[in-house]
Amino acid sequence: SAQLLNVIYEATGMTPGAPLSSSAVENARIALLRMYRDQGYIYCRVFTEIRKNPKTAQYDVRFQFEESVQVRIGEVLVRGNRHTRENFIRDRISLQTGDIYQLDTALRDQRQIANLGVFSSVQLRLLDEDNPAEQKDLVAEVKEQDRHRLQVGGGLSTEDGPRLRFAYSHLNLFGVGASMTASIKLNRQIFFDLYGELGQNIKDRYDSYDATEQLMKAIERELRLSFRSPRFTQW
Repeated sequence: SAQLLNVIYEATGMTPGAPLSSSAVENARIALLRMYRDQGYIYCRVFTEIRKNPKTAQYDVRFQFEESVQVRIGEVLVRGNRHTRENFIRDRISLQTGDIYQLDTALRDQRQIANLGVFSSVQLRLLDEDNPAEQKDLVAEVKEQDRHRLQVGGGLSTEDGPRLRFAYSHLNLFGVGASMTASIKLNRQIFFDLYGELGQNIKDRYDSYDATEQLMKAIERELRLSFRSPRFTQW
């Protein structure tokens, strides 16, 4: 009881003799639930009652508890991965068999899996969570993104003229969250007047090209290749 009272005092400052606040009572109830949840009592329920003391002008605040069972982790399961290696996901789950289930830790592990950038959805949850039991299996359910992406874009700029860009991305290479992107940009300068005398020289050079040289020299090309991996750095 002393521990529970300390939680109430620290969370709300609500002490005997202080002004009564319904919001402070609710905040205290939430703080108590969080304390129990962090210790694995995820089925604990806390009830509050505010009752006027007939002998004084004060109100008594009562907290009643249904602690239920403390939950520990049974098996740790991974579901939904088709191309991703299972160990690659498991390495991001710190909760292990026999550990006390802590919701905050589960949410942190869920974020670590989601931050890999290869899943469209991630959920780390207890199986059959609605029914209280001292041991629950923990499952990581993932949904993988489409591994192949193709982007085509075009535009017009005063510096490059008309331009066309193609980009291809391959996500989750080798099932370890790596990704590769290759892109090529083609453009043809046409706004020579913007460069003054230099622009006229460029135009004269372009006009001197024959049909084959127009494709090989007059069209500028830029090729980029990038690789990213959560295990290494980015190149």
